[in-house]
Amino acid sequence: MPMPTPRAIASCALALCFVSASPALGDLTLAPLFADHMVLQQRAECPVWGWERPGVEVTIRASWGQSATATADGNGRWLTTLRTPEAGGPHEIAITGDTGTTLRDVYAGEVWLASGQSNMEWPLRATDTGAQDIAAADLPTIRFFTVPNTISLHPRIDADARWTIVSPETAANLSAVAYHFARGISGFDSDRAGLTVPVGIIAADWGGTRIEAWMDAEALSAFEAYAGELHTIELLKDPATRAPLMADAEQAWWNRLDSLAGQPGDGWTTLGFDDSGWGTMDLPASWTGDLANFDGIVRFRRTVELPPAWDGRPGVIELGPIDDRDDVWINGTYIGGTRRDGAWQVARRYEIPAGVLRAGPNAICVRAYDTGGLGGINGQPAQMRLAPQEAAGSDPAVLQPIALAGEWRYLRGTAVADLPPQSQPVQINQNTATALYNAMVHPLAPYKIRGVIWYQGES
Repeated sequence: MPMPTPRAIASCALALCFVSASPALGDLTLAPLFADHMVLQQRAECPVWGWERPGVEVTIRASWGQSATATADGNGRWLTTLRTPEAGGPHEIAITGDTGTTLRDVYAGEVWLASGQSNMEWPLRATDTGAQDIAAADLPTIRFFTVPNTISLHPRIDADARWTIVSPETAANLSAVAYHFARGISGFDSDRAGLTVPVGIIAADWGGTRIEAWMDAEALSAFEAYAGELHTIELLKDPATRAPLMADAEQAWWNRLDSLAGQPGDGWTTLGFDDSGWGTMDLPASWTGDLANFDGIVRFRRTVELPPAWDGRPGVIELGPIDDRDDVWINGTYIGGTRRDGAWQVARRYEIPAGVLRAGPNAICVRAYDTGGLGGINGQPAQMRLAPQEAAGSDPAVLQPIALAGEWRYLRGTAVADLPPQSQPVQINQNTATALYNAMVHPLAPYKIRGVIWYQGES
């Protein structure tokens, strides 16, 4: 049974990196921060933006008497600025284009971006005084916009988040550092009643992440050490170059397996290789004995005698399901393999080209890779066989399939824990350069803020 692998996780993450984030043109769409309960930076020219049908004029009218207009460009994006009042509220903002919407319960106040690693991400409920702080979190003019942990190779324009009013019901999972910062600058704990200031916290944090992931490509390009990584990321963005780049990196990883310490070395797939020191195992079977709790590479060999009528003839080899991945050679020639995740129950069947099979002894060699859980070459004995392709005039009795079930030689190889990381041109995760900026910061720009609080540790 397979376990989740780094490659599977990386593949899922990579898939997320290429999801399109463009709004449907023709509908009035606002940038994600512009919604009910939002906080705008007080006494400032605040950018307001969104999307509409190209050429449509968008009008913004605020309840404090200010207004602004903008026209959607050829891509449907519009941008303008709106003068905000001094701290206070609640206000309303009406925005109209082909369609319209009204933002309600809007406040002007102090807006801060809270970002960084786990110390910023640490929730209020997990702090020493969390219970009493949550109970006392009746702070209706402090609002949080918490960006979910997301990665992307492309700068995104959307964020799956909304403004939350701080209350005992909503405070538990808020950033503890950002919560206490907001409470402190708001004046809620001041002895002078009536001097509280609304506060908006935009929280975008991820524990254990390196600073390069939070930087944009332009900023990183100033450092020569990142030139190679940035170039590879650009190639990965383009479907035309991404597929061969990923395939080459994967093949390079598989090619390294036979050069690892403790491996049989060159020639183990050839007929003349001496496997007399290997163990024996009857197949098909799940791994037992010294392989019962082993996850990693195991090599199998078996020699079969073929009649003269098979010499040079193309054929087929069937091996039943292999848990989890495999590569197959015959007489030193690579025949095929299954390297994808989730194929542990799929019966293997590989075509053998002409010229590989020989009259007399033939070496059948399998490299099985168990990524986790119970490994094995499984299925029924009848699923393991070698068969030639028939030709006109051939004797059917001579060309009957040969059973491969029975005794095989095997050699335990490198454990999963000792294998090199599964190759990718760049490890696509939360530490990939620009990945967090693209997904968690770029959607926020150019929202007006007072400043940034940042909590970075050792990464």
